Amino acid sequence: MVTGVKMCSPIRTELLLSLFLLSLDALDCKYTPRVILPATGEGYVRYEFPRPQEHIVFLHGQEEGTIYVGGQNKLFNINFKSLNQSTVIPLPLEVPTGYKGRCYVTVLHRYNDSHLFVCGTDGESPQCYLMTDTWNSSEKVNPAGISPFSTTEKAPSLFVEGELYTTSRLYKEGNGKDLRRSWGVKKKVWMHDKSKKDPKYIAITSVSRKEDPLKDKIYTFFQEKNPDTSPDADPWISRVAQVCKVDQGGSRSILHSMWTSFLKARLACGVPSENMFYNRLEEAYVLHAENWTDSRVYGVFSSAWNMTAICIYSMEEIDSVFTHSKFQGYSGVIPNPRPGTCVDNSQALKDDVLKVAKDHPEMSDWIHPIVKAAPFMISDRRYRKIQVDRVTVPGQKPHNVLLLATESGLIHKVLEVNHSPFIIAEIHPFKSESHIQSMILDSTTKKLYVGSHYEVVAIDLQNCEQYGDGCEQCILSRDPYCGWSNNKCTKAERGAVQHVEDGDHSQCTQIPKFEHYRSQRGNPEDQELKSIAPLSVPYFLSCPMTSHHASHSWHHNNRTIDCHLSKSDCLLLIEGMKPDLYGKYQCFAEEKGYQWLVTEYRLVPSSGTTALSSKVQVLGSIILLVGLIL
Repeated sequence: MVTGVKMCSPIRTELLLSLFLLSLDALDCKYTPRVILPATGEGYVRYEFPRPQEHIVFLHGQEEGTIYVGGQNKLFNINFKSLNQSTVIPLPLEVPTGYKGRCYVTVLHRYNDSHLFVCGTDGESPQCYLMTDTWNSSEKVNPAGISPFSTTEKAPSLFVEGELYTTSRLYKEGNGKDLRRSWGVKKKVWMHDKSKKDPKYIAITSVSRKEDPLKDKIYTFFQEKNPDTSPDADPWISRVAQVCKVDQGGSRSILHSMWTSFLKARLACGVPSENMFYNRLEEAYVLHAENWTDSRVYGVFSSAWNMTAICIYSMEEIDSVFTHSKFQGYSGVIPNPRPGTCVDNSQALKDDVLKVAKDHPEMSDWIHPIVKAAPFMISDRRYRKIQVDRVTVPGQKPHNVLLLATESGLIHKVLEVNHSPFIIAEIHPFKSESHIQSMILDSTTKKLYVGSHYEVVAIDLQNCEQYGDGCEQCILSRDPYCGWSNNKCTKAERGAVQHVEDGDHSQCTQIPKFEHYRSQRGNPEDQELKSIAPLSVPYFLSCPMTSHHASHSWHHNNRTIDCHLSKSDCLLLIEGMKPDLYGKYQCFAEEKGYQWLVTEYRLVPSSGTTALSSKVQVLGSIILLVGLIL
């Protein structure tokens, strides 16, 4: 058994407090990425912009491996299967005098098989166009309430069944943010002023019910001013709201051209037993299922003390609150049909129904996460974007994987298993630190596209060989995209060996030895590195941390030596060479009972005859290195 230093990262005081309140181990490895995947590794395809883009938006292309990127004055049609087939399309936008070069695409949707719907800021006078994807014709569309006036205004929109639902301001000055049906065949509908309190929209989605299309709904997720103005209350709270797709507005006297089905409810996320709550929804992603009741909502919340929490909600539970909760502030008899119900002709609803919908749109009941006791995940990292994928391997249980973008431009690949997080990997998509402006997942090809000011990177989520050459290392990754098959860690398909639930690698012992490791792996003894080490000269030996969940240690002459830790290496520092310090040094890693040799050196005196590799460092360099570590 190897005894050594476990590589789980230290946790800040704030996170330690939160985890303590949750009765969690403060150094629990599930909050530390198991592996770090550098930008120099395999599994990336890069497209560099001709010039930096201050603002970008993504849209899936029609062909596999393609995406549209809305940038400054133009669209990029990027083909990641063949980058040289990518094209740049100037947009027919009329930039006002004085705003030259300051037009940024803010809205980008596919309208149908042949047309795109595109809006740009055009300085601060937005314009929208319906364009053919062959770029030979365009039709101007009234941008009012569709396009934001600037790139700093977050205003999610949705095109569904030929109808455009938007959340942008109607006028440049003032708030006026509404959920509107702004464009399409159906009647334009918007919100009543009493329905909102300075909302900040975060996300919008459509939920269809195949068994009852009349009840198809649009859901929005947003922050709103807290009606509780006490000093201890957070000034912002989070909401989810519904409207029916069939809603045509109310009668001429009540809610005319306004939503009759608009209802809203508060989203709860926190640790109720400790009175610790995360009130500000920053991002949301809806993972749709074949049966809408199985759909899940993943919310990224922040707190006043700069912590992040992720809470997971059931779409069925959200619908249940809107269907059964009492109406906040209303004590009368609930009219029939219940306010908020989807009906064939909303304009024919009775006045008593419309009055309750108009005056009391808020539900008394809050919407709680699937597990009420605590969030799915708490972190001192600030996550800015989220995508979620459902990974299904024939013959295996499906698993959900969260892809979280950090404030510093990294991606955390997080497994959801038994309502507990396991950070599979930290992915470094960019070669230099950059902010992630946009991120979109292609669940079919299992590619994640991330964009910065300078480039768009396609990340292969099935790049499995990065986990190592052995069966055990493959299984320990717990990556549902990967499995051990055909003598390598590869894309998981039927028959592949994997154990996502807890990384049980015992089944690897049942694999014939010649299939246990990749044939090109070779014998670690043959990869021994020899270094000349003059007497009295300081040295350090470096051992890469192939897993941050493993214990690493050095072994020399039957003696175990703990590591000095750097961000990515287990270091052995030798203050000065002595005769008894020559010989073989081996760095071992151990994880879940599996031990493997990571690297091996043989230090020889300067009179030695062979020197394949040298790791000589002067004393000043080692002092500097130790200073950086400490």
